[in-house]
Amino acid sequence: MLFVPAPHHRRHHGPAILSDGKAKAILARADMSWMDGGLRVQGRIIGWKRTDNGTLGAIVAYPITGARHLFRVNMNNGRAKHLCRLA
Repeated sequence: MLFVPAPHHRRHHGPAILSDGKAKAILARADMSWMDGGLRVQGRIIGWKRTDNGTLGAIVAYPITGARHLFRVNMNNGRAKHLCRLA
């Protein structure tokens, strides 16, 4: 009997490397629309914050309710990813 192991793919589990400038550029052109007061509106970046994976995230404010949300770059597809609503 011959045993052939399946190929092993190594994944990098450490912090993703993405420069602050690249993160800002991606998030500045991303669609960060959200349901705000019953309407889908585009948010406005009002600040920057370091996220859980070490990359720079955007603090986005929405004009109708004043809600603030944190977005970061999704490392799988290069788009903005919603992380949480900020208090």
